[in-house]
Formats: sequence, structure tokens, C-alpha cells
Amino acid sequence: MPNPARRVWLAVAAVSAILIAVAALSHMAGAQAQPEGAAARKPAAVRVGKVTRTTLKLSAEHQGELTSDVAELSAQITGRVTEVRVNIGDRFAAGDLLARIDAIQAERQITEANAEVRSSDASRKRAEAELASAKTELERGRKLFAEKLITEQELNTLRSRTEVLRADTQVADAALARAKARVSVLRQVAGEARLTAPFVGAVAERYLDPGALVQPGSMVLRLVKSGPLRVRLRVPERDLGRVAPGLRFVAKTQATGPEGFAGKVLRVSAEVSRIDRTSMVEGVLDAEDPRLKPGMFASVTLELGTLKDANVVLGSALVEREEGASKRTGVFLLESDRAKWHPTEVLGRAGDRIAVTSLTPGQTVLVFGHEALKDGAAVRVTENSSSP
Repeated sequence: MPNPARRVWLAVAAVSAILIAVAALSHMAGAQAQPEGAAARKPAAVRVGKVTRTTLKLSAEHQGELTSDVAELSAQITGRVTEVRVNIGDRFAAGDLLARIDAIQAERQITEANAEVRSSDASRKRAEAELASAKTELERGRKLFAEKLITEQELNTLRSRTEVLRADTQVADAALARAKARVSVLRQVAGEARLTAPFVGAVAERYLDPGALVQPGSMVLRLVKSGPLRVRLRVPERDLGRVAPGLRFVAKTQATGPEGFAGKVLRVSAEVSRIDRTSMVEGVLDAEDPRLKPGMFASVTLELGTLKDANVVLGSALVEREEGASKRTGVFLLESDRAKWHPTEVLGRAGDRIAVTSLTPGQTVLVFGHEALKDGAAVRVTENSSSP
């Protein structure tokens, strides 16, 4: 016979298994009995704010870049760098000699070209003298022909010789002019061995040191022009109607922290990009500051004017919804614990405050937790946000 203790243990194990199975079945039945979408009917937790009426100083913040005029000084002749007088960060005046390249070859060519000029000049003078002599003989020949002392053939010979010498003189003049032009070109080439500053500025990059062999086009120095920096930024199409030359802005950089640098818009591009629907805008800062460098990124706040008696909401209240093939901007109003979709249009922005149409002061709008809601969804207000 089986052991009584073993029979008791088996009975307890069987009962436990039955109870676990019953509990699991009950849980599954309860889960299946729960109506679908019950979680969806649970009110969404949201925060709300009020529509206010106020005067709004419109602004728009965009990312831009500081720029300036730059020049790449490069070699125009073949030779070795004999001198570089500046290093990165050094300042200079317009016309200062910054670097020099060995111009021995060009100077030797200038010497040869000057000799050619002297030779051509001598040839021209000889041709002019022969031409003058031929003209005298032709004039005497005409008189002798008139007195029938020489034949017409002899007179024609004198004429032909005069014309040939006149052509020789013209050839000599052209050769002299060509030799002088070559000297001028070679002197210009030799002058290009001296790299001088085209403007007042500072050195951004030094590429070569003395002794380096260069070819025409080899970069030696990169220069940045002094003066107030320009600012280039791309402005969305929606703000272009308020952007024009003379518009004021404030630029901030990571290097200078919260300090702003005032400036004004100089020009606006004539085209809107088909890729991102923005247009290039260029401005200039009011003053030069040594802490600002070309190439720095800048956060640029454009001052777009003022809206009086504007109905304002927090920027977080705005949402976009698909309506057919397009998108529509609007807000969700709080009406009897329900989210009511209300289309609206943006009139202007100032930081996180936005002026909109078709709303009235005092209306309650959802500002958090409403992005995925549908029109008429149940909501539960957990906290009121401050009004704009």
C-alpha cells in the first residue's frame, strides 16, 4: 500500500493545481469581458491656459551664421617662399607686405626682355632712317622723270623700295611694342612675388612657411576683413512679409552667452527655396566686437513689429491636423470636460506667445497632453498653466 503521507501530499498538489487553473480561467474571462476601447474612454490628463488680449511685440528666432569678407592670398609664380611676415591672429593694414616669393626667374626674364626692347628699338630706328633715305631718292627720281632723265621703270623701282621700307618700319614698330608689353607683363609677374594685404584685417590661416616651393595657385595666407560682421540666416516663408532692409535684429552666440548684439537687415533674397520654403536674409551688426568671429553660429531674433489688441495663446496650444490633402492649424478648447477642436490662423509670434484669429479673451485652451486627442475626447484637467 502507498505511504499515507505520500497520498496526502499528492491530494494537496492536485487541489492546488485545480485552484491555479480556475484562477487563470477567471482572469482570462474577465479580460475578454472588458469592453474594447475602455482605456480610450478614460479621460486624458491635460493642462489648460487662457486666451488673453494684449499688445504683442512680434519676433522670430532663427539660426544664422556670422560672415565677413575673406581673401585667399596665393602664389602667382613658381618659386620658393622666402618670407612670411604674419601668423594667425595678426592684424595688418591695407597694402602691408605679408609674404614674399623668390622672383629670380622672373627678374632674369625681365633682363632678357629689356635687351629685346633695345634690339627692337635699334631695328626700328634703322628702318626709319632707310625709309627717310628712300623717300628722298623717290622725290629726286620724280624730278628726274619729269625732265625725262630716267625711265618710268626706274621711278617705279624707287616707289617700290620706299613702300617696302615703310612696311619694314611698321614691322619694327610692332616688334618694339611687343617687347615692351612683355617687359610690362614680366614686371607684373615679379610684383606678384610680393603678397600684400588687399584690406585692413587679420590672418585667419597660414598655410606655408619660408622655404616651401609653390606653384601658381598655391595658397599662402587666408585673410579676414575687419569691421562689423555680417549675419546670414534663412527665414521661413511665413515671416518674409515683415522682413525688409532696415529691420532690426539681435544676435547671440554660444561664445558670448546671453549678451545680444544689435544689427539691421541689409538685403533679402529674391527667391524662396523650393526645398525648405525659406529665403536667405543678410544683415550686418552695428559694431565690431573682437569676441565675434566669422563662422560662428548665431541665434538671430528678428523684431517684426507690433500687434495691438491681439488675442494671444501659448505656443504649445497650437496643433496641426490633417484635413484632406492639407494640414490645418488650430487649438483644442475646453468645453464641459471635452476637447473641442477649433481651427485658427497665426498672426504673429513673440517667443512662446502666439497671436491667433477666431478666439476671444477668457476662453480656455489645452496646452499640454492634447497633441494626440480627437475632437470631443474626454479630458481631465490636472494643472492650469499660466496665461500668456
